[in-house]
Amino acid sequence: MSEVIYLIDDDEDVRDVMSFVLTEESYEVKTFNSADLALEELKKTPSENLPKLIFVDYFMPRMNGVEFIYNLKEFHPETLGRIPLVLCSAKGDLGDGPKIPAEVRILSKPMDLEELLTLTASILKR
Repeated sequence: MSEVIYLIDDDEDVRDVMSFVLTEESYEVKTFNSADLALEELKKTPSENLPKLIFVDYFMPRMNGVEFIYNLKEFHPETLGRIPLVLCSAKGDLGDGPKIPAEVRILSKPMDLEELLTLTASILKR
């Protein structure tokens, strides 16, 4: 069974490209257009079916990527808070926002697709 990866981004084009590239590498990808929808899905997912990696966009309506990360880490530290996270953001967008936890990786947009695959493989130890 392939590793499940969640992609959370309000930009459909970004979701489509990332999903296509990761699916071509035999990852199972689930996409979400908002962090709150992904959070609800995660809360009802049995622990054995949780994703092995989550990519989340920084700027989104309702709940941004950092708020999503803190929600996972603060309210669900033993389960959802242990899933590796990659925050995707345009260069320079992270300056004045809330502090990003040290273990969260950053992937700059526009992203290099080889960098996406290399980062994914290194996190998932492929």
